[in-house]
Amino acid sequence: SATSTSTTQGTTPSSKRQKMFAPTTIYVQLTERDRLLSPQQVEMWRFFWESFLPPFNGYTTYRLIIPPNPGLWGPWSSSDPLLELGPSLMGPFAFEWEAQQKTLAAVRILKSLGFVDVTRPGMSYILMKWGYPDREVLRRTIPGLVEGLGIICDNCIPDHRWLRYIQWQ
Repeated sequence: SATSTSTTQGTTPSSKRQKMFAPTTIYVQLTERDRLLSPQQVEMWRFFWESFLPPFNGYTTYRLIIPPNPGLWGPWSSSDPLLELGPSLMGPFAFEWEAQQKTLAAVRILKSLGFVDVTRPGMSYILMKWGYPDREVLRRTIPGLVEGLGIICDNCIPDHRWLRYIQWQ
C-alpha cells in the first residue's frame, strides 16, 4: 500500500489537515541471479536506465533517488547495483488509489522487463530483483521485442532499443 504523509493546506488556523498519499518506494536490484556484475555490465545497465527513466518518470511519476555523494555511494559504483526509485514532485496525491495506481504501473512495467517482485510481508517498500528473463518470458511481457531486435540469447541486459516495445499503458 502507499506510504502516507500529512501536509497542512492553507495558512489560516481554521484550515483542516488533509492526509496525502505518496507512491511506495521501489528498490531495484540489478544483479543477475546472485552473481556480481562486471564493470562492462554495470555500464550497460547505466546506459539503459538513462534512456528508460525519462519515459518511466513521465508515466509513473517515479524518479531515481541519487544519494548525497553519488561518486562514492552511487548505484553505478558497485558490482551489485541497487537503485532507489521514489515519487517525483508530481506526488503526493490526495487519494490513496491515485498513489497505488502509480505504484502498480511502475511494478507492471518493471515486471514486463524481467524484474521479479521479491517483497516480503511487512516491508514498507517494494523490492524487485532482476529475474534474468528468457526469450519466452519476454515474448509474453513485451510483444514483438525478441523478434524485432533479433534477440538470440536468454541472458541479456536491456538496452535503449527496448523502449520502443514497452507497453507504457
